[in-house]
Amino acid sequence: MSDMFEELGADMKQKLQTAQQIYNLIQNLSKDKGATTQSQPQLKDSMTEVNNFSFSGQYTDLCYFQQTDTMPLSAIANIQDSTLKEAVIDNFQKAADAGLCSIEDGCIKITDKGKKEIEKSSFKKAAQVHQMQAYTAQNERLWSAGLKDGEVQMCASLSGNYLNDFTIFNHSNEIDLSTIGNHPNKNLAEKVLENIHDWNKKGLVTIELKTNTATITDKGKKILSSKQFTATVKPIANCAMGTVPAGIGTIVVATSKVLAQTVQTTRTLIPTQKVVR
Repeated sequence: MSDMFEELGADMKQKLQTAQQIYNLIQNLSKDKGATTQSQPQLKDSMTEVNNFSFSGQYTDLCYFQQTDTMPLSAIANIQDSTLKEAVIDNFQKAADAGLCSIEDGCIKITDKGKKEIEKSSFKKAAQVHQMQAYTAQNERLWSAGLKDGEVQMCASLSGNYLNDFTIFNHSNEIDLSTIGNHPNKNLAEKVLENIHDWNKKGLVTIELKTNTATITDKGKKILSSKQFTATVKPIANCAMGTVPAGIGTIVVATSKVLAQTVQTTRTLIPTQKVVR
Protein backbone atom coordinates (compact mmCIF):
# COMPACT_ATOMS: atom_id res chain seq x y z
CA MET A 1 0.00 0.00 0.00
CA SER A 2 2.76 2.46 0.97
CA ASP A 3 4.57 1.78 -2.32
CA MET A 4 1.48 2.78 -4.22
CA PHE A 5 1.24 6.15 -2.50
CA GLU A 6 4.99 6.76 -2.79
CA GLU A 7 4.74 6.13 -6.52
CA LEU A 8 1.92 8.64 -6.83
CA GLY A 9 3.65 11.11 -4.52
CA ALA A 10 5.32 13.09 -7.33
CA ASP A 11 2.03 14.60 -8.49
CA MET A 12 0.05 14.55 -5.27
CA LYS A 13 -2.54 17.27 -5.03
CA GLN A 14 -2.80 19.66 -2.13
CA LYS A 15 -4.45 18.10 0.92
CA LEU A 16 -8.20 18.69 1.02
CA GLN A 17 -8.55 17.66 4.65
CA THR A 18 -6.25 16.50 7.43
CA ALA A 19 -6.74 13.04 8.96
CA GLN A 20 -7.89 14.63 12.23
CA GLN A 21 -10.50 16.73 10.43
CA ILE A 22 -11.89 13.65 8.74
CA TYR A 23 -11.94 11.79 12.02
CA ASN A 24 -13.81 14.63 13.72
CA LEU A 25 -16.37 14.80 10.92
CA ILE A 26 -17.04 11.09 11.18
CA GLN A 27 -17.27 11.17 14.96
CA ASN A 28 -19.82 13.99 14.71
CA LEU A 29 -21.85 12.03 12.21
CA SER A 30 -21.86 9.06 14.56
CA LYS A 31 -23.11 11.15 17.48
CA ASP A 32 -25.71 13.19 15.61
CA LYS A 33 -27.00 11.29 12.57
CA GLY A 34 -30.33 13.13 12.65
CA ALA A 35 -28.70 16.53 12.31
CA THR A 36 -26.58 15.31 9.42
CA THR A 37 -29.59 14.01 7.55
CA GLN A 38 -31.43 17.33 7.95
CA SER A 39 -28.47 19.48 6.91
CA GLN A 40 -27.75 17.45 3.76
CA PRO A 41 -31.09 16.09 2.51
CA GLN A 42 -30.00 16.44 -1.10
CA LEU A 43 -27.29 13.79 -0.70
CA LYS A 44 -29.79 10.97 -0.30
CA ASP A 45 -31.49 11.90 -3.55
CA SER A 46 -28.46 12.86 -5.61
CA MET A 47 -26.16 9.89 -5.11
CA THR A 48 -26.21 6.12 -5.00
CA GLU A 49 -25.20 4.60 -1.68
CA VAL A 50 -23.54 1.17 -1.57
CA ASN A 51 -25.39 -0.72 1.14
CA ASN A 52 -23.38 -2.64 3.74
CA PHE A 53 -20.04 -2.35 1.96
CA SER A 54 -17.44 -4.56 3.66
CA PHE A 55 -14.60 -2.21 4.57
CA SER A 56 -11.27 -4.00 4.83
CA GLY A 57 -9.06 -1.18 6.12
CA GLN A 58 -6.88 -1.63 3.02
CA TYR A 59 -6.22 0.89 0.24
CA THR A 60 -8.46 -1.27 -1.97
CA ASP A 61 -11.51 0.08 -0.13
CA LEU A 62 -11.48 2.52 -3.04
CA CYS A 63 -13.32 -0.26 -4.90
CA TYR A 64 -16.41 1.22 -3.21
CA PHE A 65 -16.33 3.65 -6.13
CA GLN A 66 -16.72 0.89 -8.71
CA GLN A 67 -20.45 1.22 -8.04
CA THR A 68 -20.85 4.93 -7.37
CA ASP A 69 -18.82 8.14 -7.56
CA THR A 70 -19.71 9.39 -4.09
CA MET A 71 -19.49 7.99 -0.56
CA PRO A 72 -21.19 9.65 2.43
CA LEU A 73 -18.89 9.88 5.45
CA SER A 74 -21.71 8.26 7.40
CA ALA A 75 -20.74 4.98 5.68
CA ILE A 76 -17.46 5.08 7.60
CA ALA A 77 -19.14 6.43 10.73
CA ASN A 78 -21.24 3.26 10.91
CA ILE A 79 -18.19 0.99 11.20
CA GLN A 80 -18.46 -0.57 14.67
CA ASP A 81 -14.86 -1.78 15.06
CA SER A 82 -12.79 1.25 16.16
CA THR A 83 -9.49 -0.22 14.93
CA LEU A 84 -10.96 -0.93 11.51
CA LYS A 85 -12.55 2.54 11.39
CA GLU A 86 -9.21 4.24 12.05
CA ALA A 87 -7.53 2.16 9.33
CA VAL A 88 -10.27 3.09 6.85
CA ILE A 89 -9.95 6.80 7.72
CA ASP A 90 -6.17 6.65 7.37
CA ASN A 91 -6.33 4.98 3.97
CA PHE A 92 -8.89 7.38 2.54
CA GLN A 93 -6.78 10.29 3.78
CA LYS A 94 -3.78 8.83 1.94
CA ALA A 95 -5.92 8.39 -1.15
CA ALA A 96 -7.02 12.05 -0.91
CA ASP A 97 -3.40 13.15 -0.49
CA ALA A 98 -2.55 11.19 -3.63
CA GLY A 99 -5.34 12.85 -5.59
CA LEU A 100 -7.37 9.65 -5.95
CA CYS A 101 -10.39 11.10 -4.16
CA SER A 102 -11.58 14.37 -2.66
CA ILE A 103 -13.27 15.00 0.67
CA GLU A 104 -15.87 17.76 0.76
CA ASP A 105 -19.38 18.54 1.94
CA GLY A 106 -19.58 15.44 4.13
CA CYS A 107 -18.68 13.14 1.27
CA ILE A 108 -15.73 11.38 -0.32
CA LYS A 109 -15.71 11.61 -4.11
CA ILE A 110 -13.62 9.64 -6.57
CA THR A 111 -11.47 11.70 -8.94
CA ASP A 112 -10.58 10.92 -12.56
CA LYS A 113 -7.17 9.81 -11.33
CA GLY A 114 -8.86 7.55 -8.80
CA LYS A 115 -11.10 6.03 -11.47
CA LYS A 116 -8.04 5.06 -13.50
CA GLU A 117 -6.45 3.49 -10.42
CA ILE A 118 -9.42 1.27 -9.52
CA GLU A 119 -9.67 0.04 -13.13
CA LYS A 120 -6.16 -1.44 -13.03
CA SER A 121 -6.15 -5.25 -13.11
CA SER A 122 -3.69 -5.40 -10.20
CA PHE A 123 -6.01 -3.23 -8.09
CA LYS A 124 -9.07 -5.34 -8.94
CA LYS A 125 -7.25 -8.56 -8.06
CA ALA A 126 -6.12 -7.22 -4.68
CA ALA A 127 -9.55 -5.70 -4.00
CA GLN A 128 -11.27 -9.02 -4.61
CA VAL A 129 -9.06 -10.73 -2.02
CA HIS A 130 -9.44 -7.96 0.56
CA GLN A 131 -13.21 -7.74 0.05
CA MET A 132 -13.65 -11.48 0.50
CA GLN A 133 -11.62 -11.38 3.72
CA ALA A 134 -13.58 -8.39 5.04
CA TYR A 135 -16.96 -9.90 4.06
CA THR A 136 -16.15 -13.19 5.79
CA ALA A 137 -14.87 -11.49 8.94
CA GLN A 138 -17.92 -9.24 9.07
CA ASN A 139 -20.33 -12.17 8.84
CA GLU A 140 -18.43 -14.19 11.43
CA ARG A 141 -18.54 -11.26 13.87
CA LEU A 142 -22.27 -10.84 13.27
CA TRP A 143 -23.10 -14.52 13.67
CA SER A 144 -20.82 -15.03 16.67
CA ALA A 145 -22.44 -12.11 18.48
CA GLY A 146 -25.79 -13.92 18.48
CA LEU A 147 -24.49 -17.16 19.97
CA LYS A 148 -25.24 -18.28 23.51
CA ASP A 149 -22.74 -20.18 25.63
CA GLY A 150 -22.18 -23.66 24.23
CA GLU A 151 -23.78 -22.87 20.86
CA VAL A 152 -22.25 -23.18 17.41
CA GLN A 153 -23.44 -21.38 14.27
CA MET A 154 -24.19 -23.75 11.40
CA CYS A 155 -23.80 -22.57 7.79
CA ALA A 156 -24.15 -23.81 4.22
CA SER A 157 -22.74 -22.65 0.88
CA LEU A 158 -24.78 -21.48 -2.12
CA SER A 159 -23.21 -21.86 -5.56
CA GLY A 160 -25.90 -20.50 -7.85
CA ASN A 161 -27.21 -23.96 -8.82
CA TYR A 162 -30.98 -23.51 -9.16
CA LEU A 163 -32.03 -26.92 -7.81
CA ASN A 164 -29.21 -27.81 -5.43
CA ASP A 165 -29.26 -24.41 -3.68
CA PHE A 166 -32.93 -24.95 -2.81
CA THR A 167 -31.81 -27.68 -0.38
CA ILE A 168 -30.57 -24.86 1.90
CA PHE A 169 -34.11 -25.13 3.29
CA ASN A 170 -33.30 -28.62 4.57
CA HIS A 171 -31.32 -26.81 7.24
CA SER A 172 -33.32 -23.64 7.84
CA ASN A 173 -36.83 -22.42 7.06
CA GLU A 174 -35.49 -18.89 6.57
CA ILE A 175 -32.37 -17.35 5.02
CA ASP A 176 -30.96 -13.83 5.19
CA LEU A 177 -30.88 -12.21 1.74
CA SER A 178 -28.52 -9.41 2.82
CA THR A 179 -25.74 -11.98 3.32
CA ILE A 180 -26.17 -12.90 -0.32
CA GLY A 181 -26.54 -9.38 -1.71
CA ASN A 182 -23.39 -8.16 0.05
CA HIS A 183 -21.13 -10.88 -1.35
CA PRO A 184 -18.08 -9.51 -3.25
CA ASN A 185 -18.84 -11.72 -6.26
CA LYS A 186 -21.69 -9.61 -7.61
CA ASN A 187 -22.37 -11.92 -10.57
CA LEU A 188 -22.84 -14.90 -8.26
CA ALA A 189 -24.92 -12.86 -5.82
CA GLU A 190 -27.17 -11.70 -8.64
CA LYS A 191 -27.58 -15.25 -9.93
CA VAL A 192 -28.52 -16.60 -6.50
CA LEU A 193 -30.97 -13.76 -5.85
CA GLU A 194 -32.57 -14.27 -9.27
CA ASN A 195 -33.10 -17.95 -8.39
CA ILE A 196 -34.69 -16.99 -5.07
CA HIS A 197 -37.00 -14.50 -6.77
CA ASP A 198 -38.02 -17.22 -9.22
CA TRP A 199 -38.77 -19.56 -6.30
CA ASN A 200 -40.92 -16.75 -4.94
CA LYS A 201 -42.82 -16.44 -8.23
CA LYS A 202 -43.48 -20.19 -8.16
CA GLY A 203 -44.79 -19.97 -4.60
CA LEU A 204 -41.95 -22.02 -3.11
CA VAL A 205 -40.74 -19.21 -0.84
CA THR A 206 -42.03 -15.89 0.44
CA ILE A 207 -39.83 -12.81 0.55
CA GLU A 208 -40.17 -10.33 3.41
CA LEU A 209 -38.65 -6.99 2.44
CA LYS A 210 -38.75 -5.53 5.94
CA THR A 211 -36.52 -8.27 7.34
CA ASN A 212 -34.81 -9.03 4.01
CA THR A 213 -35.46 -12.74 4.36
CA ALA A 214 -36.75 -15.60 2.21
CA THR A 215 -38.90 -18.25 3.93
CA ILE A 216 -39.91 -21.62 2.50
CA THR A 217 -43.65 -22.21 2.03
CA ASP A 218 -45.68 -25.40 2.49
CA LYS A 219 -45.57 -25.83 -1.30
CA GLY A 220 -41.80 -25.47 -1.18
CA LYS A 221 -41.55 -28.09 1.57
CA LYS A 222 -43.55 -30.56 -0.54
CA ILE A 223 -41.17 -30.03 -3.46
CA LEU A 224 -38.16 -30.38 -1.17
CA SER A 225 -39.35 -33.75 0.18
CA SER A 226 -40.64 -35.18 -3.10
CA LYS A 227 -38.95 -38.32 -4.46
CA GLN A 228 -38.41 -36.72 -7.87
CA PHE A 229 -36.62 -33.73 -6.36
CA THR A 230 -34.46 -35.72 -3.94
CA ALA A 231 -33.43 -38.05 -6.76
CA THR A 232 -32.37 -35.12 -8.94
CA VAL A 233 -30.43 -32.85 -6.61
CA LYS A 234 -27.23 -33.04 -4.61
CA PRO A 235 -28.08 -31.65 -1.14
CA ILE A 236 -25.77 -28.95 0.16
CA ALA A 237 -23.98 -29.74 3.42
CA ASN A 238 -24.63 -27.99 6.71
CA CYS A 239 -21.41 -27.36 8.66
CA ALA A 240 -20.22 -25.40 11.66
CA MET A 241 -19.06 -21.84 10.97
CA GLY A 242 -15.35 -21.86 10.28
CA THR A 243 -15.44 -25.25 8.59
CA VAL A 244 -17.50 -24.11 5.60
CA PRO A 245 -15.20 -23.15 2.70
CA ALA A 246 -15.65 -19.43 2.05
CA GLY A 247 -14.57 -18.10 -1.30
CA ILE A 248 -15.45 -15.97 -4.28
CA GLY A 249 -17.27 -18.90 -5.94
CA THR A 250 -19.70 -19.68 -3.11
CA ILE A 251 -21.85 -17.72 -0.68
CA VAL A 252 -21.93 -18.90 2.92
CA VAL A 253 -25.32 -18.44 4.59
CA ALA A 254 -26.15 -18.90 8.27
CA THR A 255 -28.69 -21.67 8.90
CA SER A 256 -29.21 -22.74 12.51
CA LYS A 257 -27.61 -22.52 15.94
CA VAL A 258 -26.93 -25.83 17.68
CA LEU A 259 -25.14 -27.01 20.78
CA ALA A 260 -21.43 -27.55 20.24
CA GLN A 261 -21.75 -31.00 21.79
CA THR A 262 -24.17 -31.99 19.02
CA VAL A 263 -21.68 -31.01 16.32
CA GLN A 264 -18.84 -32.88 18.04
CA THR A 265 -20.97 -36.02 18.46
CA THR A 266 -21.83 -36.00 14.77
CA ARG A 267 -18.19 -35.65 13.77
CA THR A 268 -17.03 -38.52 15.97
CA LEU A 269 -19.80 -40.96 15.09
CA ILE A 270 -19.50 -40.83 11.30
CA PRO A 271 -15.85 -41.99 10.95
CA THR A 272 -16.28 -44.84 13.42
CA GLN A 273 -19.29 -46.45 11.80
CA LYS A 274 -18.63 -49.97 10.54
CA VAL A 275 -20.12 -51.62 7.50
CA VAL A 276 -21.98 -54.78 8.42
CA ARG A 277 -21.79 -57.41 5.72
